[in-house]
Amino acid sequence: TTGNFFKFQTQAGGATASTALTINKNGNVGIGTDSPNQEGFGAANIALSVKAPTSGGVANLELIGLGNSEGDEVGYVNFMSQAATNSLAAIVGIRRSDDTTGKLQFRTTGTTKFTIEDDNQIRFAGDFYLVTNTSNTADTGSLNISGGGGFGDSRGASIGLAGNEDGNGGMIQLRAGQGAYSQIRSYTSGSERMRLDAS
Repeated sequence: TTGNFFKFQTQAGGATASTALTINKNGNVGIGTDSPNQEGFGAANIALSVKAPTSGGVANLELIGLGNSEGDEVGYVNFMSQAATNSLAAIVGIRRSDDTTGKLQFRTTGTTKFTIEDDNQIRFAGDFYLVTNTSNTADTGSLNISGGGGFGDSRGASIGLAGNEDGNGGMIQLRAGQGAYSQIRSYTSGSERMRLDAS
């Protein structure tokens, strides 16, 4: 023990001892750092801090499960209330067909809400609502989706959905980019029904 800390140190040969694990008087735990809770969370919070050992290094938190079949759960990050025995929310790592592919599930109240697949698809469970964090009569936000790495016709096609109190006043914008085709096409039953182009 050192002052208000409980420390585990390691030492190689005649080198100076370095701190491997620290538990401070508030219960904060630091791995590779003497100063857990670097963010400065208040006394009502407990923090686990993991610090890289060298400049330019990376801090890693690994959850290593022993699942060996498709669909096996290999790691959880659970969020729970003190008086409850069930998870409020969770992030779950799931094994796919081999040890090198997996998917990530996001759950609330024990139910999967969406899954990020290893083929870049996001799958939602049931109805899904994607909204801006605004309130009625103060919907000043907008939701924008772009096919390019930024917004603007020079970056690709985009969809813009504006709240009623946004500067675009509830407008829906369907914009074609400035690529080789630069068109907006509408399909039903696999067939093109309408096309808008620059002409």
